[in-house]
Amino acid sequence: DINFLVVVAVCSAVGLGDMFDATLVVLLFGVAGILEKVCFEKVRREIRGIDVSHVQVAILAEPGRKGEVVNVEDVAVGTLLGVRAGDQIPLDAEVVSGSAAVDESAVTGEAAPLSKGPGDSVTAGTIVQNGFMEVRTTGTA
Repeated sequence: DINFLVVVAVCSAVGLGDMFDATLVVLLFGVAGILEKVCFEKVRREIRGIDVSHVQVAILAEPGRKGEVVNVEDVAVGTLLGVRAGDQIPLDAEVVSGSAAVDESAVTGEAAPLSKGPGDSVTAGTIVQNGFMEVRTTGTA
């Protein structure tokens, strides 16, 4: 346990008569604890934001049903979907045709949009920045 190690370090420093080091250890671990709480709270808020922005519908690109809007719960694995610029990718999928820059920052933390093309995997919840892609689903909602 980290708290036990801090106590040992402080007791050792006090035992050696080095009050400055003992104080420094307590101060540094106190600051580290505060930073840890702040970071965990930020991550919790971000995760809640992802849940709220979950896509509810998908646009089919299947022959005979092209452009039809359906509920994501009704989309089977292997279904062909169309995703446009500004759309959130509704389900995990593989790009079949087209290309686009995809913002994965909400899911992976990647700062810059990644270029996606045929054969690339795309993740549900990521946002298409530009372009158009047809994707075949690899997972369900």
